[in-house]
Amino acid sequence: MTATLSGRVTLDDSIFNPEDHAFIRDPYPTFRRLHAGYPVAWHDRLQAWFVSSHELAAAALRDTEHLSIRIDDWEYAPPNYGQKAESEKTGFDRMWEHSLWTIPRDKHIRLRRLAMPAFSRTVMEKIEVRIKDLVNKVFDDIGQADEIEAYSQIGRLIPAAAIARMVGIPRENEAVFEGLAWHMAEAQSPNLSQAERDAAMARVLPGFEMLEALVREYRAMKDPGDGFLGQLVKAQDGDARLSDWDIISLVSAVLVAGADTSIDLHTLALRALLGNPEQKALLREKPELGDAFLLESLRQGVPGKSGLHRYALSDFELGGQRIRKGQRVCPFYSAANVDPQQYPDPERFDMSRSHEGNILFGAGPHFCIGNMLARVQGLLMIREFMARFPDAELVDGTGDIDYDYHHHNARRITRLRIKTNIH
Repeated sequence: MTATLSGRVTLDDSIFNPEDHAFIRDPYPTFRRLHAGYPVAWHDRLQAWFVSSHELAAAALRDTEHLSIRIDDWEYAPPNYGQKAESEKTGFDRMWEHSLWTIPRDKHIRLRRLAMPAFSRTVMEKIEVRIKDLVNKVFDDIGQADEIEAYSQIGRLIPAAAIARMVGIPRENEAVFEGLAWHMAEAQSPNLSQAERDAAMARVLPGFEMLEALVREYRAMKDPGDGFLGQLVKAQDGDARLSDWDIISLVSAVLVAGADTSIDLHTLALRALLGNPEQKALLREKPELGDAFLLESLRQGVPGKSGLHRYALSDFELGGQRIRKGQRVCPFYSAANVDPQQYPDPERFDMSRSHEGNILFGAGPHFCIGNMLARVQGLLMIREFMARFPDAELVDGTGDIDYDYHHHNARRITRLRIKTNIH
């Protein structure tokens, strides 16, 4: 452990470097170091506090008194997240000023309350039927192939298309919507340079134009229906209703949480399924453990490489460390989810373990709004995969795995080869 004269615990790249290829391939040695001596520590190069303790990360995620999700509250907030003249605002700017990441807490609570009917079990059951057809088509296209590449043939194809089906995007606009999905999370990342952020923002603008037109179309309907967009258009609490940009910001939130992250869920789930034969047998015997299997795939697979982002609203203390107003605090959920204080023998995949109190989809008022959709599509994919390829295995026992070493925040698997063994 390194401490300054003031008692501040500090990290450097020799202990934790999210861009290091060795860390991306195998993060567990780094996590062991963090758990042993750096539950809360300041990384000078990254200008952020990293919280690797599960208990403290969960506390930070729930702490709305001292921590904000608004990037505007960061001492190094990018200038193009600030106020612009109305005539200069792009679709991204209008989404951003209405989004769950920027609005004050009272408006955040109101927005989520109005949106809840669109995420009801009834709506999700209807959406599941549409997604099942999509999942079946993905596997129909694979057909009787001897080998599957899980990222390009499964993981990358299902998430954005599933959300497009949920939202009700016309088929002719699905490509535009998928472009929005791939770049939304990137455009909001504080880890990018200004030039990278500007480029990502430019790439999302056609998607916002398309959503604007679609919401206007639903507004004009005498009965917009009981689907996802219909519920949002009709949502009312007294005199309060959702504006067009409130709705677009909610769709954007679902895209960030449900599309980008779900790519990793699919590849991690397939690697876990085929890399743990005894667990695969247990899942076949007890399909009701499917949700627990997905949670364990995310926990043990550690998809993130640098954590979520929060910004200090005032000076306060966390885990014995003094956080200063304006500093970035990263509840490092990937590290926290393998904290041995919370999960005994954390590197072992065990879907029977308790996931009570997990922070896999966040915690507190910012709990992931799209978590149910991610789990629905993950379960559909795993069930269909097991039905079609019961004897599948990883090529060479590892899947000849490779990663995207330049992704802004994910340990994204970009190659996972699977032998189907159907011939």
